[in-house]
Amino acid sequence: LNVFFVLTGIIYLSKTIELFTKKKNAIFFAYIIGLYPPLIRFLPNINSESIAFMIICALLFHFYKLYQDERLNWKHLVAASIYLGFLVLVKIIFLQVMGLSILILGFLFLFKRNKKVIRASLVLLNGVLLISPYLMYAYAITGKPFYLGTGGGEILYHRSTPYEDEWGNWFSTEDALYGANPDYEPSKVYKDLHLLSENHREFFLKLETLSHLERDSVLKATAIQNIKKHPGKYLKNTASNIGRLLFHYPFSYRQQNLNAYGYMIPNMFILGLWILSLYPFFLMRRNTPFELKAVIIFYLIYAGAIILLDGRGRNFIIVVPSLVLFFSYIYSNPVNIT
Repeated sequence: LNVFFVLTGIIYLSKTIELFTKKKNAIFFAYIIGLYPPLIRFLPNINSESIAFMIICALLFHFYKLYQDERLNWKHLVAASIYLGFLVLVKIIFLQVMGLSILILGFLFLFKRNKKVIRASLVLLNGVLLISPYLMYAYAITGKPFYLGTGGGEILYHRSTPYEDEWGNWFSTEDALYGANPDYEPSKVYKDLHLLSENHREFFLKLETLSHLERDSVLKATAIQNIKKHPGKYLKNTASNIGRLLFHYPFSYRQQNLNAYGYMIPNMFILGLWILSLYPFFLMRRNTPFELKAVIIFYLIYAGAIILLDGRGRNFIIVVPSLVLFFSYIYSNPVNIT
């Protein structure tokens, strides 16, 4: 099904780019993302990136179409809201991204009470409304509002690791408990988890009798303590996390190989095109569509949030459609600076 998801996403993105440029240009930019190596790399895997990619591209299309007509198009409003709600269920970090986006739009509304801000707000609010049954269900179970997953504590704990040989990437509980056991077989990408287990096994043993919610709370509290005690190391881990998000490097206790170039080269190409588009965007910022600026801010918020959590190459796939959409518009609508 991943092939279907990715193909559908590419078609959606191509149709979005066609809204402001020629079809042949849209096909060219669609090829950039269709041949994006990390996207192809994860096609055989059971990960959420392929379906998230399709949802994001569909969301971009319907959100952009929402601004094509003077009158509000309810069809595209409903479709964009459904895809946004679906995105939260696939990638729960987008609940926090939506929350911050609503705050930003609320602030803008105080100064610019125009239709553009209202339409974007409607998409976000309707998205929250659509997933509200699940939010209420999760609250009934956990007693905590807007709490959709118990994996955050484990991620934050490893992100805050104070040990110099560790770079802040996530490890499973099994890795921490049994990494020093000669009979334990970790993922083949790791060369030796003996030191990892020495550093963390005693702590994780104390969590064995706790519930998932209790474990998550303890892990988060410990992570905050580590950050306070070792702020310099946390900054190093954050810098490493940026590298993992953009270039899938570096990882603790991992056997490095040439696969890293499969992320570095294409991501440098896409980031380079995007960075080069920022200056012409600055010159034409007043004429750049609101929806394009809203989209890029939304996914930059996501990128910032994932840097604080567990950045890795497959997480960057989520950002690529918005970056391609952004620089395809800028390069298709050159500004006259004379």
